[in-house]
Amino acid sequence: MTSGDTHDKTVQLLEENNYFGLKSNQIILVKQEKCPAILDNECHLSLKKDKLEIETKPHGHGDIHLLLYQKGLVKKWVSEGKKYMVLFQDTNALIFNSIPSAIGTSVELGLAINTICIPRKPGEAVGAICKLTKKDGSSITNNVEYNQLEALLKEKYNPEGDVPNKDGISDFPGNTNVLIFQLDIYLNALDKTKGLIPEFVNPKYADEAKTKFKSPTRLECLMQDLPKLLTDGEKVGFTSYPRWFCFSTCKNNLKDACAKLKKNLGPEAAFSVEQDIFILNAKMIKDFGKLEVIEDEDPVQVTVEGCVFKFGPRIIIYPSFAASISELKEKMEKMKGKIKMTINSTLILKNDIIIEEGVDLDGNLTIDKDQKELVKCDNKRRWQYYPLKENEGKIYEKIRGYGILLNDTANE
Repeated sequence: MTSGDTHDKTVQLLEENNYFGLKSNQIILVKQEKCPAILDNECHLSLKKDKLEIETKPHGHGDIHLLLYQKGLVKKWVSEGKKYMVLFQDTNALIFNSIPSAIGTSVELGLAINTICIPRKPGEAVGAICKLTKKDGSSITNNVEYNQLEALLKEKYNPEGDVPNKDGISDFPGNTNVLIFQLDIYLNALDKTKGLIPEFVNPKYADEAKTKFKSPTRLECLMQDLPKLLTDGEKVGFTSYPRWFCFSTCKNNLKDACAKLKKNLGPEAAFSVEQDIFILNAKMIKDFGKLEVIEDEDPVQVTVEGCVFKFGPRIIIYPSFAASISELKEKMEKMKGKIKMTINSTLILKNDIIIEEGVDLDGNLTIDKDQKELVKCDNKRRWQYYPLKENEGKIYEKIRGYGILLNDTANE
C-alpha cells in the first residue's frame, strides 16, 4: 500500500531495480487517499505555505482493508485456494524470522487473526494486546494504542497503570503491527463492513499541557483494529517472540533516536537496526553451539549526537546461504568445528555453500564457496566507523550518523 506521498517514488524504485528479481505482476500496489491535516485541538485546518491549499496526510494503514476489498483481491485469493494472508510493516526487517512459525500457530489454534508480539517495557511507545470485557460479559482481544493504554489500565486494571511484573516487563504483550489473517473469515468481515475501520486522532503534543501539536495531525485508522469488525465469536490471539528475534524498527530520525537512547529506550533507527541484525546472526549461530567470540580488544565505537555506539562482531548472512532458521541450523550442523572470531572482525556468508571444518577469523572475510578445510584469516583489516561532519555522507550514511572505512590496523 502506498499513498500520494510515496506512490510515484515506489514505482520508480521498483522499475529502476527490475522489481528486485520478481516479475512485475507479482507486485500489486494499492494507493490510499490522503485527508486534511489539522493544526490544534480546535481542529483548525493546516494550510500549505502559499495559504491556497489545504495540507493533507495519509489516512493510516487501516486503509489496507478498504483497498483490498475495493480491488477484490481477497475474494480472488480465496477462490485460488489461498488460506492465510500476512500484513507487515516495511520498517521491521527482522519480522520475517517469526512469520512462518506464527502462521503455524494460527493453523494449530484456528486463529482468525493472530498478532505477532514481543515483550514490552511499561510505558513504552508500543501498542499492547489486551482482552477487553464489557459489563455483559462479551469480550474482544484487540490492540490498545500506547497513548490510550495508561489511562485505561489505571481505571480498569491497576491504579498504578502499566507497571513491571515479576519478570520486569509489562503484563501486556507489545504489538509489532504484523498480523496473520485466515482469509475466508477475513473475507466475510470485509463483505459485511466493506473494510471500513473506526477512525481516531493521535496528535503528538509539544507541551505538557497538551495544547500545541508538534506537527499537523489527521484522522487515521489502524489495520490492527479489524477484530472490532468481527461479530461471530471468531478466535483472535497473539504469538509472542523474544524482541531480539523479530523486532528492530527503523522509524526515528537520528536526533530523536539518540534522545531515546539516553533515556534507556530503544532508539528504533537505522544505526540500531544495523547492529540488531549483526546481534541476531551472532546469537543464532551461538545458540547452535557454533560461535566463539574472542574479546581480546575493546570493541570499535563511534560517538554520534552525544551517544556512544559500540560494535561487536559483524556477521552477515545472505539469503543465498540460508533463507530460514532451519536452513541456517542445517548448515551449522554440517560444520564439524566452530566459527571463532575476534570481537572486531567481520564475517560474510554468501551462496549455497558448506563449511566443513570451521573458521578462525581475525579480520575481514567473505566466504562464498565450499570450504573442506579450516578457513583461517589473519589479515588485520577492520571496518572502522567515523562520525559524519555536517553535510557529509550519502543518504544512507546520514540517517545512521556515521560512515565506515576498511582499514589495515597493522599500519596504524
